[in-house]
Amino acid sequence: MTSKQKKTKFRFWWSFLILIPLLGIISLKLIFVRGLWRDKGRTTIIINTVPVLIVSINHDKNSLQILSFPTTAEIDVVEGYGKYRAGKVFNLDVLEKKQGRLFVNSFARSLGVPIDGFVSYGGKIFNGDENKLSTEDIVKIKQRLFNLSFLLQLFGNKNKPISTSLTFLDYIRSYLFMTGVRPNKIDFINLFHEGVFTQNLLPDQSQSLETDYQKIDAIVSKNLNEEPVILENLKIEVLNNTDYEGLAEEVARIVDNLGMAVL
Repeated sequence: MTSKQKKTKFRFWWSFLILIPLLGIISLKLIFVRGLWRDKGRTTIIINTVPVLIVSINHDKNSLQILSFPTTAEIDVVEGYGKYRAGKVFNLDVLEKKQGRLFVNSFARSLGVPIDGFVSYGGKIFNGDENKLSTEDIVKIKQRLFNLSFLLQLFGNKNKPISTSLTFLDYIRSYLFMTGVRPNKIDFINLFHEGVFTQNLLPDQSQSLETDYQKIDAIVSKNLNEEPVILENLKIEVLNNTDYEGLAEEVARIVDNLGMAVL
């Protein structure tokens, strides 16, 4: 063995000895980092695409509930921003550098349900009329969003148009769940077809959809409730001891939708 070959071999083993503990540290970080995923109850993710999708994983029943929210529907944006079309809220979030909080919290308040995280697809994932989305279309979208190729786009491309609050491990768990969930365990609710919205003609002749929150609550409390909470027959009184006007009503609405009895 020549001197050059010995040096090359030495460099290889030295790099190998450095790489092994480094990979170990990364693996430990992925295991112990606090993510969004839960082992019980629900993990709910909102996906910024056309239409906006609310994906709720029921860990107790090993089932999946998906709601589609039209991008032309108006919602009240938190932090005093007023009414915006659903399809524009994430753009506002990016503009205001809110890192997804404005987007997630606005839809959580509009739907009256906790939302754990978000994925922004960065474009239209469905080519047809968003209000005619069907269960068959949802299955295709699920396959497109939760696959190894999309994983690389989320975490392997620094200049990606796609962004997320999910950790790497969150996405892996979501991917494994999505690929394993049976079709008869997937419930799809197209909110446009449920009569939740009223069409309004704007001065510029464009159309917007006004949201009926009472109808949303009826749908959410039926499909996105927490069964263990219902079985415990919990009763709760919500009081507001802050300067945030209306906070008690917002929280009461959420816990009522989850299955608690609000006094």
